[in-house]
Amino acid sequence: MPSMRSSPVTEPPAASSPCPSGAAVVWGRQPGIGLDGTVIQQIDLGIPANSQCAWRWWPKLLETRIGSRPDERQTLSNTSPERKLAAIHDIELSYEVRGRGEPLLLLHGFTGAGSDWRYVFDLDALAREFQLILPDLRGHGGSTNPSGALTIRQCALDVLALLDHLGLERTLAIGYSLGGNTLLHLATRSPQRVKRMVLVAATPYYPAQARKLMAAMTEETRSPAEWAEMRARHVHGDAQIRDLWRIGRGFADSYDDMNFTPPLLSTIAAPTLLVNGDQDPLYPPTLSLELFQAIPDARLWIIPNGGHGPIFGEHREAFARTALDFVRGSQATARP
Repeated sequence: MPSMRSSPVTEPPAASSPCPSGAAVVWGRQPGIGLDGTVIQQIDLGIPANSQCAWRWWPKLLETRIGSRPDERQTLSNTSPERKLAAIHDIELSYEVRGRGEPLLLLHGFTGAGSDWRYVFDLDALAREFQLILPDLRGHGGSTNPSGALTIRQCALDVLALLDHLGLERTLAIGYSLGGNTLLHLATRSPQRVKRMVLVAATPYYPAQARKLMAAMTEETRSPAEWAEMRARHVHGDAQIRDLWRIGRGFADSYDDMNFTPPLLSTIAAPTLLVNGDQDPLYPPTLSLELFQAIPDARLWIIPNGGHGPIFGEHREAFARTALDFVRGSQATARP
């Protein structure tokens, strides 16, 4: 496999045509080199020219996350008897531990919960290989948040305290959106605690297009179906759900919590796979490219026709296979 640091990354060519349906673009540190060492003839970031329908993104993400089959919708719940509570800082943190292998931390997205990972991985099968740690981040799912405040930095401190509570010095990790941003804080604050990580739809900072969507997060725009989905995840009542949407609106005016510079990102020690969809209405692929260029041992995978969180539904199988190969440290991670 070619060295991942053998030559600098150059700017990709301008997107002149969309990637073929079902294709994948994966960057190693050599321009045009995929994770398996094969040459990619064209790199196309496929950045959308406009996002006039982007305000509809959040409800659509909820629909995608829980799946489209009736049986998936019916089984959505965050009241698993395996979940436990830990007194962490000023909250009670809900979490689940499965299996007895090498620790693998799975961090969900904003307004999600640890149980969402069942729609990405076969958790029972995965628990035969790894010790899975699935927390509900502060204020989500079964976790409390009495202060009503939430920063990504504090979420990372909560997760570090949970690892201490479980007696885990080091872990593999996969994080999606809020979870990926939490891992950025964790891996820069305590680089030695993360062995390898996969960041899906993470960002070094909030761009203007994300702030616009965040500012529009109001409970008044939610359908009865969306309320039902949120109530299934978040077990502390409608006040908890309203708090989450209020916090989401607050992100639009936050400039210090997510503000990662290249020098700070360069302190990340873990090999990192960055995953993003080329149609992400919040964090365009150029932001993943910034992370890729700053994190010393990084790989970048841009998924054609993928939105914010291209790990569910039609993307699930390819993501699960590639992400797990990466955290296992496979010498050559196969392209989907």
